[in-house]
Amino acid sequence: MQQDRCDNTYTAECWSAFKKGDEKAFVMLHDLFFHSLHAYAFRMLQDPDLAYDAIQELFLKLWEKRAALPEVQFVKAYLMRCLRCAILNKLRSLKLYELKITTRFHTPDIEFSPEEIRIKKESASFNTRQLTKMINTLPARQKEVIYLRFYEGLSYKEISRILNINYQSLVNNINRIMNRFKTALRNHPEFFWIILLFPFVL
Repeated sequence: MQQDRCDNTYTAECWSAFKKGDEKAFVMLHDLFFHSLHAYAFRMLQDPDLAYDAIQELFLKLWEKRAALPEVQFVKAYLMRCLRCAILNKLRSLKLYELKITTRFHTPDIEFSPEEIRIKKESASFNTRQLTKMINTLPARQKEVIYLRFYEGLSYKEISRILNINYQSLVNNINRIMNRFKTALRNHPEFFWIILLFPFVL
């Protein structure tokens, strides 16, 4: 197969082969998605070692239950959803307060830094700290939507599956984000390009 290794068709073929016991396909899936999965797990756990352990536990369970797993078209989204569920279940069951992991929220509360906020080159003079502050004041679920779409490049359909919400609820979340930004930028019309950008990057 000569396709892009992250192409949905290629990864779906790897998934099918893995379900049949192909160890090379299993390793390929691990290698292809480890970075994205680790970044996502780290956002939720705020600990690189715990994030690594969560991924290894996930892949171990996947291998053990491979024959019973469904056929999957969007493998990255499926793995991220499985990882998210596993982490939230672990947090609930183990009550990891002693590790300073907050469990107040039903969803991970992702925080962004100014260095991570990517803006248009022609608007490079915009204060990224202001934009960071705006994003970090969003509810946890809305920040997670931004992360999955903007940083992981997932489609609305994939995001709705990961977060286990229907498509319309996702659209409603995006609309709420847009309204918050419109309110925040009301006195800064020169930065309204952000409003135009967000429907495409969220």
